[in-house]
Amino acid sequence: MPTAKIMLQHPIMPCIWSEHQGAETAQLYTAAFPGTSIMVSTPMVVTIDMAGQPFMILNGGPKYRPNPSISFFAVLESKDAVDRAFQQLSPGGKVMMPLDTYPWSGYYAWVEDRFGVNWQLFLGSRQSMGGDFIPSLMFTGSQAGKAEEAMGFYTSVFPNGEIVDLNRYEEAVE
Repeated sequence: MPTAKIMLQHPIMPCIWSEHQGAETAQLYTAAFPGTSIMVSTPMVVTIDMAGQPFMILNGGPKYRPNPSISFFAVLESKDAVDRAFQQLSPGGKVMMPLDTYPWSGYYAWVEDRFGVNWQLFLGSRQSMGGDFIPSLMFTGSQAGKAEEAMGFYTSVFPNGEIVDLNRYEEAVE
């Protein structure tokens, strides 16, 4: 299962589907991630800026719900910042992986917030990860093993897109 970083010339604005709770969702993220600000708030969309990364929250209604196949890495540079985000995002949600030390991070947690959005809270360097908030697409079930194919497709669709990092999952041999 490969993981990769794809760099694009122009940033993509992630759109989070909301069940008419866009303003409430935006307020949660401003509490969880200092420096986040609400840029635009209308009955249809709320746009927020999270450390220079714009996010759109669409007040789309109950037709769709976010799921763990799409999550956001939140790269935080202190344990206090990870703790704060975890404490804000976990109430009413679901802890997918508890705050702990893992082989890929000295301090990490995976949380689904009360709006169904998945956050991977990662203690690390923003510079080495390429940003503060990084969308993550997971390929499981019938799509397992197709991540590399998807990366090729996305880099062909977006002008000047390129794969800059690729890591394949290797099962541990015991």
